[in-house]
Amino acid sequence: ETENIRTSEGLVAHELAHQWFGDLLTCRDWSHIWLNEGFATFYALLYAEHLHGHDDYVYGFFNTSHAILGVTNDTMPIVTRKFDNPDDLFNYLPYEKGSFVLQMLRADLGPELYRTCIHTYLKRHEFGNVITEDLNKVVNELSGKSYDRFFDQWVYHAHYPELSVEYSWDEKSKLAKISVKQNQKLNDDVLLFEAPLNIVFTGPFGRIEKTAAFSKVEEDFFFALPKAPTSVLLNPEFDLLAKIDFANQPSSMLLAQLEDKSVGARLQAADLLKDKKDRATVDALKRALNKDTFYGVRVQAARTLQAIHSDESLEALLGSLQQSDARVRQAVVAAIAGFYNEKAFEAGRTILSKEKNVDIIASGAQGVGLYHKPDIRDALLQLLARESFHDVVADAAIRAMRAQDDPAYITPIREFIGNHSTNLQTRTFASALETVGYLARNETNRDDVREFLLGHINDKKKGVQLGAMRALGLLEDPKAIAALETFANASREIDPQPVAEKAIADIRAARRPTDNLKELRSGILDLQKESRSLRKELDEMQKKTNATRKSQSQTAPKRKS
Repeated sequence: ETENIRTSEGLVAHELAHQWFGDLLTCRDWSHIWLNEGFATFYALLYAEHLHGHDDYVYGFFNTSHAILGVTNDTMPIVTRKFDNPDDLFNYLPYEKGSFVLQMLRADLGPELYRTCIHTYLKRHEFGNVITEDLNKVVNELSGKSYDRFFDQWVYHAHYPELSVEYSWDEKSKLAKISVKQNQKLNDDVLLFEAPLNIVFTGPFGRIEKTAAFSKVEEDFFFALPKAPTSVLLNPEFDLLAKIDFANQPSSMLLAQLEDKSVGARLQAADLLKDKKDRATVDALKRALNKDTFYGVRVQAARTLQAIHSDESLEALLGSLQQSDARVRQAVVAAIAGFYNEKAFEAGRTILSKEKNVDIIASGAQGVGLYHKPDIRDALLQLLARESFHDVVADAAIRAMRAQDDPAYITPIREFIGNHSTNLQTRTFASALETVGYLARNETNRDDVREFLLGHINDKKKGVQLGAMRALGLLEDPKAIAALETFANASREIDPQPVAEKAIADIRAARRPTDNLKELRSGILDLQKESRSLRKELDEMQKKTNATRKSQSQTAPKRKS
């Protein structure tokens, strides 16, 4: 019933890769953990390419780049000794960024030389311990050139290049000008980068690939072309980790890029078009959502239509619900759930009644939970009672109940916990406890809920224990502080300590809300109705005025010249 949304392929490939990177050889100390995790993450993507094709590989790095570039204030390099606990190192740096370092290294060396380097690195250090310099030495030796700067800027220093790129065309000289400026804040942790930016010019002449090897704060690059290009594609294969602002790229180029043969180019275009809200863009995205040959582009088109967030983009999503690929169907449902609108609500209710895929039902439940309608309570209670893989439906129902912000849901959630405590997913158990604490925060008497939550702060499952502590923080009951302090005063090496500290801080900082959430949300829907009614009246008045002016101009006597 989960169709193709859930798979263990990536997990299995990642763990199999550890037989070489982690078992055959392993990092000498925790600071070089990327030599285990970055490799395992990268080789899982290589396996996806082998199994599903190159488009899947590119999509993997499209998503990986989004995960990394979403962290804007990173000043920590991949290799660092600044940590209190080894667990502090197990974040996106050794995994996602580590895999991207290998992607860039492979792109620079070429697949065959890269493979030779890695094979030599493994054989030379098998059954031993390694540091990053061991890999660096092999690459230098076999490539015949120094990769010291490559490893220095990407592994031993932090961040990534933030590029502003501008394009212009000189018709007389037939030259395309690409201006590149590095905008990242430079300091001891973040360097000025030296790296190649791959560019593909497309047009009547076909495809011409060029490289702008930047190394300065600002540089201009000139490329001779037969004619002005139809589109300019930057980094379409994601061979470079960089945040690129292509500020002056016209809509016509982006729309052409959305039809390009390169999946990376289409993914980029589908993402960048979120800043355009015109009808042509919405129509192009709807076409991509329903016609593109790769599911990832269709998923991104749905997300961008949600980001545009107009009446037209909602209509495009509502008209695109019939998707054979469950991954795309889930993206469309999630995008519709991102609108607070009567049509979105009606679509959500239909999805809950007709959809069979439990993950998609969960996405729909998130949307309807925002509305305070008479039949929502019964719908959410039915979902709470529904069995599903990993409790995904019940978990979504609980989160929707939290969005309802109605204390009436406290009792059914507590009953749900009691009936399923032995076989409930830890994540869902913790979410249920936190929701109970949140929904009871404004109750006059919170004693019963407090005692219920305190009954779980010594749970054998760490996730449930931490969920109970967070729930007590959400409950905002000062009487829970004494119990929480027994954990807050413990050693910082145990996980509950910082969670207990935060819960105490939340309780002490609590302020009673003054706004009625239900009334606010209902008011928004009423305003939307009034706005649509006024817009209709204005349109009718404009049409009458135009008709009157047209009639007057036709009957008025003509002036003599």
